[in-house]
Amino acid sequence: GIVVSLQKILKALRNLSGDPNSLRPLQDANAVKLLVPLLSIHANNKSKLASEVENQVMLALYNLCKISKVRQEQAAQAGIVVSLQRLIKSN
Repeated sequence: GIVVSLQKILKALRNLSGDPNSLRPLQDANAVKLLVPLLSIHANNKSKLASEVENQVMLALYNLCKISKVRQEQAAQAGIVVSLQRLIKSN
């Protein structure tokens, strides 16, 4: 279904975000702004699938933000701080 398709897309996006040549095109496509809200969609869902979606999103965001202050600021503006606080409290 749609969730499995989302999972596949997020895995592909995570893989792309690991390629330095893809970082700028992903930034230009507003990937950070699109990914951050996905962290809160499944915030109260403890299913394995929800955890997998959250994991793929976090890995992609990590790859995108680890060396770019601009993308870090984009993530903060998109509301990642609240999601990170929730993840820390739940783990």
